[in-house]
Amino acid sequence: MPKLFRRRPRSLALYIALPFVGMVLLWQAVGLWLTHGAIDRSATRSIEAELLTGRRVFEQLLAQRSGRLAEGARLLASDNGFRSAVAGGDLAAMESALREHGQRLHAALALVVDTDWRPLAATGIDMRTLAPLLVEARELQHEAPRVPAGADAEMHVPGLVGVQERPLQIVAVPIQVPRRVGWVLLGFEIDQTLLAQLGAITGLRSVLTVDRPAGARMLAGTLQARMLPPSHEHGGLRCDLMLQQDGEDWQACDFRIDLQVGSAPGQHGHLHLVLARAVAPALQPFRELQHQQIELAAVALVLLALGSMALARRFSAPILALRQAAERLGAGELAEPVAQPDPARTPPDLQRLARSFEAMRQAVQQREHRIGRLAYWDPLTGLPNRAQFVDRLGAQLALCDAARPLAVLMLDLDRFKHVNDALGHPFGDLMLRKVASRLEPTARQAGALLARLGGDEFGLLLPRAGVEHAREVAQAVLQALQAPLRIDGQLVDCSGGMGIALAPAHATQAEALLGQVEVAMYAAKRRLAGVLVYEPSMDSRSSGSL
Repeated sequence: MPKLFRRRPRSLALYIALPFVGMVLLWQAVGLWLTHGAIDRSATRSIEAELLTGRRVFEQLLAQRSGRLAEGARLLASDNGFRSAVAGGDLAAMESALREHGQRLHAALALVVDTDWRPLAATGIDMRTLAPLLVEARELQHEAPRVPAGADAEMHVPGLVGVQERPLQIVAVPIQVPRRVGWVLLGFEIDQTLLAQLGAITGLRSVLTVDRPAGARMLAGTLQARMLPPSHEHGGLRCDLMLQQDGEDWQACDFRIDLQVGSAPGQHGHLHLVLARAVAPALQPFRELQHQQIELAAVALVLLALGSMALARRFSAPILALRQAAERLGAGELAEPVAQPDPARTPPDLQRLARSFEAMRQAVQQREHRIGRLAYWDPLTGLPNRAQFVDRLGAQLALCDAARPLAVLMLDLDRFKHVNDALGHPFGDLMLRKVASRLEPTARQAGALLARLGGDEFGLLLPRAGVEHAREVAQAVLQALQAPLRIDGQLVDCSGGMGIALAPAHATQAEALLGQVEVAMYAAKRRLAGVLVYEPSMDSRSSGSL
């Protein structure tokens, strides 16, 4: 399978619209295919109807011709000189009258017979071939009018006989002087003139053939010889013939006409009238309608595609917004609320999905806040914890230098373990909260970060502070603790020792600086000095104490 069909659309709108447009396109293609078949069938039936109409026109032309033949024969039979010649047996006069009258009427033959149908005189025919002609002419006088047969039946042309491989239509008129003395027979050949007249009326091409043992022989026609049907072994009507001329398709019908032939009575053959109609002109009106249908289908498909894309974008926009919200949530961006789609233009399911995303964002944000509080804030006092203090210290250390030093202060309460053991841990927790509330105003006033580092230890971070400013803040902290604390109706004295370490004078790393300030704090507690600045001699691990 080509990659084009395996690859999915990147756009969600295309992913929604393409299947719908594809199904409509398939439906239209099937409709056009069915329409094409219906057009072909309709054109075939229309051409077949024209060909059947051509047959009826041909029969009417033969009937009209038969009437003209009969009228011409009556004029000859009513001529006094001709009647006298027949009554007197004047052969030369009869042949002269037949020749002159036949030429005037363009008759293929003219014949006079007696009352017993024995030939007296003839022109345009060999007297030896008169037997089938006379049989047909005699039967013509006693033949009842035929009811028109169906379109698929053989055609019957009154007075049609084959003489010397020529189809002749004959009429017979009696000669009365005043009694009947014979018959005048006139015959006209079905030739190119008649077929040309048929074509002028109907616009059809035609050809007339006769069956012979060696195959069909063309007698006259307006079709090329290579367009003729291959054989005439079928009977009755056949309208499924498809012929070709100069690359153009023609549909044809083959009508069989009964014909008496031969030199003996009772021998019959068949003529075939093949009528053909070009297929392309018949299809042209249908093709124009089909082209209009295709154009309308193309316009409808384009409008459908545009409408489907607009509709798909309308439904996909909230989904894309939710996808972006999910990406922000995945990246930890929890501050921006999830946009809620317009209720008037969004299905209820997508609205519920958007509300669920917003609820999830709020829940994650609350959990992140709780986790952040646990990770960076002391739950007992509400102050920053050691982790946050270390992070902030590291950030300030990256900015400090000799011109912009910073100071770290650490406080450890005196006798806190004794308070816990004597009065219990809940009392100790209350005491730590009270201490934190005492220290916060002092730290805020000094611009310091106050944090509980663990147990009863508190730290202060003073950016841009030298040793003197650090001492002043430390003294202010200890002074804030001088007043006894009232806890559950009891007064508790509170004091402590504080250490100070400076950066970059003492250290440039956060943990190292905290270790040094802790050493200074414990030294202050041992010496009961209140506040001490770190010196290398205080630290047994430092090189200065060696």
